[in-house]
Amino acid sequence: MDNGLVTFFDVTNCGFYRIRQAAANIQKQEELIKGSLANTLTLVTQWLNGREFSQTIPWDVDSNPFKSKVYCKDYYSDPITGQFLFVFCKALTNDSGALNGFIEDAKVGTSDTDVVRVNNKSKGRKLIYGQPMYYWFIPELNLIASINFKHSIASTENVTDYFKKCIDNYIQTQNRKVATRTIYNSKTNRDINIKSVSYMSDSNKFSMTYKFDAQLKELSVDDVSLEKLARNITHLVVRDKISSSKAVQDSLLFELFDKIRGKQSKLKRDKHVEIISEVNLDESELRAILGVYKEEQDDSSDWNNVGFRINNEDSTKWFNSYVDRKHLQIEPRLKKDDSYYPAKVLFEAIKIQQEGLLDFTKQSQLVAEEIKKAVGYES
Repeated sequence: MDNGLVTFFDVTNCGFYRIRQAAANIQKQEELIKGSLANTLTLVTQWLNGREFSQTIPWDVDSNPFKSKVYCKDYYSDPITGQFLFVFCKALTNDSGALNGFIEDAKVGTSDTDVVRVNNKSKGRKLIYGQPMYYWFIPELNLIASINFKHSIASTENVTDYFKKCIDNYIQTQNRKVATRTIYNSKTNRDINIKSVSYMSDSNKFSMTYKFDAQLKELSVDDVSLEKLARNITHLVVRDKISSSKAVQDSLLFELFDKIRGKQSKLKRDKHVEIISEVNLDESELRAILGVYKEEQDDSSDWNNVGFRINNEDSTKWFNSYVDRKHLQIEPRLKKDDSYYPAKVLFEAIKIQQEGLLDFTKQSQLVAEEIKKAVGYES
């Protein structure tokens, strides 16, 4: 099976924003006027539909000679979930035998042969060499996910910029204003046109700018499915300092500490202790341990900590720095011409595994509800 690392990003901005001037030494305040992730995806797919691959760069390449070239090879929009899967291609300039040559006049989403390996004959057709980038868009959760395999790359900044350039440069939206100026570029020894785009509000009372930004979402222990995590934990690891004056509370987890305290009750200085105990936990037990950990953890200590080991592995994962990793499994034979996964094919694999990939959203909701109850908040 091909194993793709899935990395999630929160969409922090997507749409048309009014920029308000703020007081001195205070950042400008942004106000979303209209637009959404779903709306942006719909507009861009309409622009892409039927375009030649070489014509899917949404900016003037001649005016931006040093900007990375990003194309769109394929996309799929799911009518049931409203989710999208895009296959982008970031062009590369070397001729390594591992690269793909995308036929430049093939149509977006075509089912015909549209890609060849660099070391194969192209039969006289012009090729654009590059590597695929797979991006999954989940509008109802305001999330983006990159899916990175060994044969692909990920560049979320390039992808969000791609959508902004599509909206600003090629999609005719209401009340769009374009200003152009020319500057001389000494590196290319020629004039370059600089375009700035703004939008007027429906009332024509203020101007707006289009923004699309995303921020990495690290899945901490609060976000993961505790039921699934508990099943895989085989050892708990506890680090603490013990001394002659320190009393260790009785508990099954710290049973060994009690024995140490009994045998060495007259220690003259602190000792660093790490206890690794084999366990078999269920969800409720893990949740209780996390509760104790959060209450007792001393963040100022460079030693005290609580962690765990999964599936009898030797490496310890600490609760305070644990980052969950999601993976997508897919059959390599589903690649097109042994090169890239078509958008619909990859989305079908996502759909089958979606519950496990998105279980952190349910967990986050549960944690939020528990916090509300703890502070006496009633919805």
